[in-house]
Amino acid sequence: MNIDRRRRCCAALTVFMILFMAGSPALGIASADFPSDLNVGPFVNKVIYKMIGEQSLALQSGEIDFMTNYVKPQEFLTLDEDPDISIISALRNGYGQITINCAKYPLNVSAFRRSFAFAFDKTRVTTEIRGGFSQEHDSMVPYTNSWCIEDELPYHYYTAQVEIGNQILNDTGFTIDPASGYRLAPNGSLFSVVVEFPSSSMEIAGGCCQIAVDALQALHINAETRAGGLQEIVSRLTYHGDYDMV
Repeated sequence: MNIDRRRRCCAALTVFMILFMAGSPALGIASADFPSDLNVGPFVNKVIYKMIGEQSLALQSGEIDFMTNYVKPQEFLTLDEDPDISIISALRNGYGQITINCAKYPLNVSAFRRSFAFAFDKTRVTTEIRGGFSQEHDSMVPYTNSWCIEDELPYHYYTAQVEIGNQILNDTGFTIDPASGYRLAPNGSLFSVVVEFPSSSMEIAGGCCQIAVDALQALHINAETRAGGLQEIVSRLTYHGDYDMV
């Protein structure tokens, strides 16, 4: 009986403590420091969105306060010299790339893609196209990502190494046609490569694709660039349409 009485007393005391803590202003969640109306503090009356073609000029004139996109290399010096403008530089968690259609022969031969990777001059992209505002890297993972091993390896493939690329093609049956001077596929057939880019980005995308064509031609591969509509190109990429390299 004494044990049951002690249990009942402990249970009653526990219930009392729970009720006391829930109702106590010192121990409860509610606090007198919080205002009753939380809709207070600094605010803006309105936000205005405008479609502006030349954002750099609008920034210099004071028409807009900031830009959320990147600054073109040719505009950087002018903006950087303006004492009223601050520029933030940071690497993004991504990278530009050239997509190769591996459903096509002989682009689906790994030796073709390896040789192109060796011959492509990433440093030219940084110096000539991006004005120094890009970071070359070999890793499949972006440079800012913690999984990137870019600087953990003792070697890099940033500059064009055409000799290695040509040797790979020579060893895998991509012979050179004596009549045309261009390479044949391992099965002996003629082939050419078209590197496409959106016409809305002639300087950057077009310049990068021209460097790609230069790399292919250094490998004795018949190649050319071609400009097209952005949406049409993206549609072919998305739905596995006809293309060589984009």
